[in-house]
Amino acid sequence: MNRKKFISNLKKSFSLRLHMSLILFATSMAGVLASKGMFAIGLHNVALRYPITVLCAYLVFFFAIKVWLWLVTDAPVRNSRDSCTSVTDCIDFPLPSGGSAEPAFSGGGGGFDGGGASADFGDSLGDMASGAGDALGGVGDVVGAVAEGGADDEGGCC
Repeated sequence: MNRKKFISNLKKSFSLRLHMSLILFATSMAGVLASKGMFAIGLHNVALRYPITVLCAYLVFFFAIKVWLWLVTDAPVRNSRDSCTSVTDCIDFPLPSGGSAEPAFSGGGGGFDGGGASADFGDSLGDMASGAGDALGGVGDVVGAVAEGGADDEGGCC
């Protein structure tokens, strides 16, 4: 299933804003309850209580996301003890086996054809300086007109 189809099906099938709001609410409440609980048992040191509170809320957030993904995808949750006999069995990307004369990655992206990089900065700087002078000249004309005749208008400065 491609990414666009997956996202479209997900948006049609579930109320994502409600789900994320519930996850955020559960995370916030876990933090509040952890802090209140530690305060109730006598842990008044804020420097110690707040990092523990953040850790508890963080763990609840990850647990809620795992439960949400399980509910949304209908995929069985993989037990790490069942399928991972070694560290490399749990990694989801292929590791190079070695001995191959062929490169593991061959790029096929865009080329370095220049794409507008052929301009000469010497000419453009001169054009910018003359353009800036023209713009400032226009500002001077406006300021001069306001100083001479702008006082007679209702919105005059003097």
